[in-house]
Formats: sequence, C-alpha cells, structure tokens
Amino acid sequence: MNKLKAYASRALNEQFGKKDHRWTRHGSTAWVWKALHVDSVVDYVVRQQGRSMAVYENPNRWEEFQYW
Repeated sequence: MNKLKAYASRALNEQFGKKDHRWTRHGSTAWVWKALHVDSVVDYVVRQQGRSMAVYENPNRWEEFQYW
C-alpha cells in the first residue's frame, strides 16, 4: 500500500501541486482475483464512499482482453 500511495502521490503532485494530507493512515486491502470483478470494485471506490470522486473512466478498457 505504501508503494502505491508514494507512486500516486508523486504523479498527483506533478499534476496538481503538493498537498500534505492526501491519504488516510491505512486503507483496506481487498484482493481482486478475477478481472471480472474489477468494475464492481472501481464502482465501490469511486461512487459508494460518500461524495463521488473526479475520475476518468475509459469506456474501452476491456477491449484488449480477448477472453471476455
């Protein structure tokens, strides 16, 4: 989790400027074992935890996978 937050923080800082408090102290780690479940996890993170987040969703994100 720390590596993910560090990488994301660097990218966000470059794009939007430095912000001291960007993350909570600890996030839960839910393992998503099947690509099929990714959409529901993204929906939960983006839309079901209070105020909706600003996000770009690629409508063609699954085109590269042939096994659907």
